[in-house]
This record gives sequence, C-alpha cells and structure tokens, in this order.
Amino acid sequence: MNIYKEIIYRTRAGESERSIARDMGISRPTIHKYKEKAESEGYLDQKRELPGNEELVESLGPAPKPPKTPSTVENYQEIVKNYLDLNLQMTVIYQRLRENYGYEGSYSSVRRFVHHFKPVEKEVFTRVNTEPGEEMQVDFGFVGQIFDPRTKKTRNGYVFVATLGYSRHQYAEIAFD
Repeated sequence: MNIYKEIIYRTRAGESERSIARDMGISRPTIHKYKEKAESEGYLDQKRELPGNEELVESLGPAPKPPKTPSTVENYQEIVKNYLDLNLQMTVIYQRLRENYGYEGSYSSVRRFVHHFKPVEKEVFTRVNTEPGEEMQVDFGFVGQIFDPRTKKTRNGYVFVATLGYSRHQYAEIAFD
C-alpha cells in the first residue's frame, strides 16, 4: 500500500499518530504533516473514496524516504556473505570480523546487516477459539533441581500446567519425582 494511503486509511480508522509512526518507521512529525495536508484536502472524510496514487502525490508532495546511513559492516559485505554461506552464527561472524579484519563496530550492526541478507522467520501462531468447557490443554515438564521444603532436600522438580481453551485460565503446580 502507498505510504500516503496507509497514513490516510489508518487515520480514518482512528489510530494515533504515534502508533502509525511506530509501525511505519516514520517520524511522528512527518505523520502529523501528512495528516494535516490530507485533512486540508478533505481526504480524511469517511464518505469520500480514497484517491489514486497520482492524485495523492500531486496534492501531498513527495513521499518521505527512510533515512539511509551506511552500515559499518558495509565494507565487509563479501566476508559476511561467505560466513553466512558457511552457516556461521552471528556471534561468530562478529568475533571473526573483530579478530581477523579489525572491525570496530557493534554486534548490533552485524546483526542488522545479517538480517538484511537473511531475514528472521517469525514463528507463526494460530489462535484456536473453542466453546466454554470444550477443551483443556495440559503441559508437563522438567524444570530442574528445586528445594523441597517438606523433605528439606533438593529434588527433581516438574511443573504441571493446565490451560482452559476458552478463557485461557491457567492452573500450574510443581510436583516432585
């Protein structure tokens, strides 16, 4: 979706400038500026259909461009790509850049640079909605050595967790052996 259209659409939906700015990665004053221009042109009227991209560019001006500062890792791009081909972890890549090539930047810069080439796959969750009393999920697992106040000794501890499907209410209890 065009940046202008998204700002107008989300403003019409009642979202705050702050949340729009955070989600889109654009400064809040920039969002405010485009919101004011859109309001003066009448684009925020719910009854009016969203205009086309050409009309928006003509009336609102050029779209904001995200700031582009060169990465400190840019000079090591080929080396990093080779390390990624070897399936090295980012911490190892960072250490090797520092030790072997005199890299003086931060680990965070290496991480951002690596994610540019190899995006992180977000874990996908599907929320399952059930009727009341229809489902309960049970988990049971080892949590480590825990002090047992009854026997006054350290013992293997396990946790039992039951979660109701409808209300998401949970019950948890620690068990020994």
